[in-house]
Amino acid sequence: MKTKFISMLLIVALSFSVFSTTGFAKNGNNGNEQEIEALNQKVELVNETVESNVDVKSNSISFDEKNLRKSIKNKDIEVINQLAKEQGLDIVYTKKSYIDEIKKGIEETNRQIQDGELIALSDGTLIENNDENFYLQGGSTYTTSHWWGKRHYKSTWAANKWSYQGKQLALGHVVAGGAVGFFSLGAGFAIGAVASSYYFAFTNSIDYYNGLSNKGIVADVTWALVYKMRTQ
Repeated sequence: MKTKFISMLLIVALSFSVFSTTGFAKNGNNGNEQEIEALNQKVELVNETVESNVDVKSNSISFDEKNLRKSIKNKDIEVINQLAKEQGLDIVYTKKSYIDEIKKGIEETNRQIQDGELIALSDGTLIENNDENFYLQGGSTYTTSHWWGKRHYKSTWAANKWSYQGKQLALGHVVAGGAVGFFSLGAGFAIGAVASSYYFAFTNSIDYYNGLSNKGIVADVTWALVYKMRTQ
């Protein structure tokens, strides 16, 4: 049975914490909320275009690349680049490079499905085949895979640890697993485009949302590395 996965691809809701740094202080603690809201609305339209060309089945993810290349407009890429810049990502996407990131991500996810590393749930969520934490912990600490990237659930403690690791990467310190381990996206994607300003923005978002409640955070990180963060 084919399942349409309703993703939250590229919807950004940045709000920064009190953690200050000379590397990234563009919008202050809470960001420019009006600008972010306007970008969110535009990105939702881009998301709908991408989503209409992707389906998740029990044994694979189908992707109409030809139609997506026709459907994505230059103005859509401009919005994505605005979001990337807002989040401190040191990259400017073209239509080709953006779709290529989606394609690489889907191909890698399909490989993991075929190898039995990931299994698809009824809602299109993909989890590791041996991930008992998904069932036992509920809203705590685990990661799920999707055609658009990774969704990280972090408890308050795990989010604090994640924030610390990100700050160390921002400062150029060696962290076990490095950027690939930090995002769990695997090698070969846009990890090389991550600059200190991105880590600073990302960890500020972690700190802000982690401080709003004692339930931890959820972070959606796409193959293009733009992300959405919220409380659990």
